[in-house]
Order: sequence, then C-alpha cells, then structure tokens
Amino acid sequence: MASAADTPFVPNVGEFYWVATQILLLPDPKEWRPAVVIERPAGPFGRVHVVTRTTDTTRKGVEHQPVAELGLRLPGVFWRYSSAEARMWTPGNCRLMGMLDAVTLRRVMVRFA
Repeated sequence: MASAADTPFVPNVGEFYWVATQILLLPDPKEWRPAVVIERPAGPFGRVHVVTRTTDTTRKGVEHQPVAELGLRLPGVFWRYSSAEARMWTPGNCRLMGMLDAVTLRRVMVRFA
C-alpha cells in the first residue's frame, strides 16, 4: 500500500521547493536542491519544469538573497533549468517551502521560460 508521501501532486508555478535531486533530469552532486517551479505539467504523465538555485554565486543566472522562510541561509543564484517526471513529484521527494517572491520569479521566468 502506498503512503501519502508517495502520492504525486501537481505543483503551481512560483512555488518554491527543496527537491530530491535523484528525480531531476540532470545529475546533481547534492542530495536536495532548492528549486522554483516555472511550468506545471499538462497531465499526470508530463514533466514539472524547475530552475534550481545554488550558493555558488560565480554562476551566471538570477541573483537571489537569503530567505529564512524558504530555508535559504546564504545568497544564491537561480542558474540551472531542469525537470522531473510528474509522477515523481511527491511529498516524499519535494518539500514545499512557500512562494518565491514575484520580482525574482518574473526575472527567472524571463531568463528561463
């Protein structure tokens, strides 16, 4: 029997998550990575599109200051576009932290969407 942590859900654009990197299309050395949703899937077999954030501020991307409410202690950069299968977007793999502020989301969308 599946647990609630295994039940897929469809996130909303602008929601900010800590995502288990094993579900992302691109490999990542970190186990968990902060990411903002920039496109939701059309259905249960689509993909959730995200832009991940790094604290390596030498990366090119959209700069972002620390936000304690989102679990971010250090300045960072939204820098890498990736995606995950919608069926893998579960509470066990994706921890919702809140909404990204509108100004930063707009800058991320202009650059990556």
